[in-house]
Amino acid sequence: MMANSYRKIKDYDNAALWYAQLNTSKELKPEWALQYAEVLANQQKYAESEKWYQKYQALVTTDARAAAFAKAYPSISTLTKDQGQFKISYTDLNTVNSEYAPAFYKNGLIFSSNRNRFEVTKTIFGWDETPFTDLYVVDQLSDIKAVNTDSLIKEVRRDSLKLRKLYKVNDDDTRPTSNDSKVLGNLSLPYKEDTLGQLFVLNQKAKLVGGKINTKYHEGPAVALPDGSLIFTRNNVINGKTAKSKEGSIN
Repeated sequence: MMANSYRKIKDYDNAALWYAQLNTSKELKPEWALQYAEVLANQQKYAESEKWYQKYQALVTTDARAAAFAKAYPSISTLTKDQGQFKISYTDLNTVNSEYAPAFYKNGLIFSSNRNRFEVTKTIFGWDETPFTDLYVVDQLSDIKAVNTDSLIKEVRRDSLKLRKLYKVNDDDTRPTSNDSKVLGNLSLPYKEDTLGQLFVLNQKAKLVGGKINTKYHEGPAVALPDGSLIFTRNNVINGKTAKSKEGSIN
């Protein structure tokens, strides 16, 4: 129970200690071997993990999981051959709001976001009190930079004071109502207090996709086809008017 509890809360170091003791038992249960193998894999002890997968496979010959693991990871070198291929960073496109569904577009990137544009917003999405999402584009991938957020905090807080005057927020500790979403420029408090996002948006590295694509409601994931066509999702808006389903929803 101790081993399994530590495994479930992802405390793999303590889980490994208890599984090591547990698996010295003469009556080794198959699930102990399997769970110990998983814990060792999460500790990146792949060679030891493979041994316990093999023990599990010997105990339960009908379960293909151990065989699949051995086939996919025949050696430690296989696991690390692509190490360093990807770098994960906080970039100057990120805000506290939603940036999602990125896709390569020409020489840059296209993505959806409900980011703060620091202008009066007439339509607010009632579920989370943020603007509806639009499609944005960055012309060149090389324009996207990794940033050190700590070094930018002071600068952003100073510059953002003059920007906050544009907005009202529902900050009176009351539950948001349907009327809150109809007040001009009424936004959620976390949305308005996104200090880092304010700097990044003001830098105008990402801009709205031009033409008649973005509407006052949601535009979502997009992909560009080789012939230049753009396929994307949006709320059901035709000529500026919303169309509802039989159930009364705007899909």
